[in-house]
Amino acid sequence: MLECAECGGPYAISGKDRYSCTNRKKRLPIEALDGACCSNSKTITRHELEERVLNCIPVAFYSMEIFDRISQRMITHEVNLLKQSPSQRDELTAALKATTQRQNSIIQQISDRAAEGRPRLAALDDQLDELKATREKLAAELNALAGAWEYLR
Repeated sequence: MLECAECGGPYAISGKDRYSCTNRKKRLPIEALDGACCSNSKTITRHELEERVLNCIPVAFYSMEIFDRISQRMITHEVNLLKQSPSQRDELTAALKATTQRQNSIIQQISDRAAEGRPRLAALDDQLDELKATREKLAAELNALAGAWEYLR
């Protein structure tokens, strides 16, 4: 969330409890600087950064009532997002089914070629590998969606 004022790059820990521009540290050419490297040598201690952030937060935020209200709003927001998920779940399920069908079709083509004594085609093997990766990705997305639902129950 910290950003360099010169190049727009990220600030990160660059030593014991100090933040600095990572682009400067890596000496990366920056397109926004016409290929020059960032020269921002300003750093800030973790303590100073935390102090500045906390001073920006109103004291009222620290009350449990405010915290509970904000927490409830965030939960409501997340639940509303998940309520939109059934269509996403349906889309993922349909995509997974179509991928599985395509995968089975290619497996059948490979089997047919073998039964006919014809050699295997590398292109079919490559397609099968791609479909397997796609299927695993879709299944992981469905599991993550289901896990999010379980978390909120």
